[in-house]
Amino acid sequence: ADSELDTEFLCAFVTDNILITVRHSEMPAIRNFSRRFGSKKLQKRMILGPEYLLYELLDSIADDWYRTLEGYSNRIDLMEDRVFDPNTKYPDLLQELHELKQDLREISKSISPLHDVVSRMMRPDQDFTSEACSIYWQDILDVLTKLKDDVENYNAGAVSTRDTYLSQSTMRLAETQAEANDVIRILTILATLMFPITA
Repeated sequence: ADSELDTEFLCAFVTDNILITVRHSEMPAIRNFSRRFGSKKLQKRMILGPEYLLYELLDSIADDWYRTLEGYSNRIDLMEDRVFDPNTKYPDLLQELHELKQDLREISKSISPLHDVVSRMMRPDQDFTSEACSIYWQDILDVLTKLKDDVENYNAGAVSTRDTYLSQSTMRLAETQAEANDVIRILTILATLMFPITA
C-alpha cells in the first residue's frame, strides 16, 4: 500500500509586530494553532508578541508529530508480533517494513532540521529569543529533542524487526531446502532399489 505520510513546507516570517506563515496546502498543525489562538491562555500571553506566537505554532507542529509517531509506534509493535507469529504467513510484511523505514526517514528529514533551527535560534550570539520567552523556547527544544530521539528509536526498532524477519526467512528457506534434499535422497534410494535387474 502507498504510504499515507504527507509532509509540507511551512515558512514563517517574524517581525516585532507580525507573524506571517506561508504554505501550499492545508496543515492540521495550523488548524490546531488557530484553535489555540482563541484560548484565554494564549490571549493573556499575547503581550509577549509574535515571538510567543511562533513558539505556539511550533508547539502545534510538534503535537501533530507526536500523534503521527504514536501511530508508527503501534505499527512497529504489530509488525514485531507478526514476525514472531509461527501460525500465520504475512507475504507483504517485508514491503510494509520497507515502507515504514521510508516514512521514518521522511519524518526525520522534517524533525531534525526543525530541531537544529530552534537550537541555533537559542544561541546567545543569535539574539533572536527574548528572556521573557526563554522558558517557552527551552520547552519546545526539549519537545523536539524527544521527537528526534523517538524517530531514531523507532527506526532502530524497524531495522531490528526487518533483520529478524530476514533471518527467520533464511532459516525457513534452509529448512525447506534440507527437507527437499532428504526427499531427493529417499527417492534416489528407492530408484536404486527398484532399478530393473538386467542379465
